[in-house]
Amino acid sequence: MSEHRTLVGRLVLMIGGGFLLIWLLAVAATTIVLGSEQREMLDIELRETADLLLPVLSNAYDQGLVDPDTNLVTGPIGASGQPDEDLVFALVDSDGGVVLMSGGALGADLPSGPPVAGYAFTDTHAFYTTPPDGAGLSLRFGDPLAERREAFRESLFAFGIPMLALLPLAFLL
Repeated sequence: MSEHRTLVGRLVLMIGGGFLLIWLLAVAATTIVLGSEQREMLDIELRETADLLLPVLSNAYDQGLVDPDTNLVTGPIGASGQPDEDLVFALVDSDGGVVLMSGGALGADLPSGPPVAGYAFTDTHAFYTTPPDGAGLSLRFGDPLAERREAFRESLFAFGIPMLALLPLAFLL
């Protein structure tokens, strides 16, 4: 009888340990893939939005819809001024000088120097910078990193709770 219990105990331990290992690997793989895909989608949205906004903001600059003292956009196109939550933008000249920006850009850590087309990350935001338009203006469009981290945490939490509920059920079975 004791030999039977030892065999059953070893089987339970090996099957349970194997299931736990597979479960941990699945959670780790999902976490990595979720983070990667989320970053990729958010980066694509940044690029596409920046490409769409560049002609609009360049036109707003040409039409004088800018406060000359602050370089802030006037009217409904500006942001609420909360850089940790707002998408921010800065229309810059070929030297990197800001000619127009959203209200939220005031508190954001903007990339410095002449604009280089592509992605850049600062302490506060992920930015996409467009290639210059015909007037030599580029748009730096940014998404708060805090919002990206929060979205990742919430997605992982929504995935993790049901996965945790599976553990006791699997061990019972």
